[in-house]
Amino acid sequence: MKERSLNELRQVKDTVYKHPYKSDNKQSVKDLILEHYANTEDVLFADGLDDAIIGFEPNLWKVVYSRTKVIDIFIERDGMTAEEAEEFAEYNTFAAMVGEKTPLWIEDFDWDGL
Repeated sequence: MKERSLNELRQVKDTVYKHPYKSDNKQSVKDLILEHYANTEDVLFADGLDDAIIGFEPNLWKVVYSRTKVIDIFIERDGMTAEEAEEFAEYNTFAAMVGEKTPLWIEDFDWDGL
């Protein structure tokens, strides 16, 4: 059996699985969360990290972010090295507590870019 790259697997998933909430206009995950959840209760988002959102946890009412994508954003947007971005994110983002709706920072093990 041939091993597939992560990009090949993503293309297969995108072709086979069509999410029920996604439309052809490619809504962002943040837009989907706002559309389906924010009308009943406030949702807390981390500023400048919208591209790192990977979902929403409705039982805890928290936005879910990819730790790897957050680090990637700091590398690409702010010009940090991978080590600087990881240290900055750990101290300034992942460890920040901003109340009961503090986002969840999930390790997705998507380390291809780092």
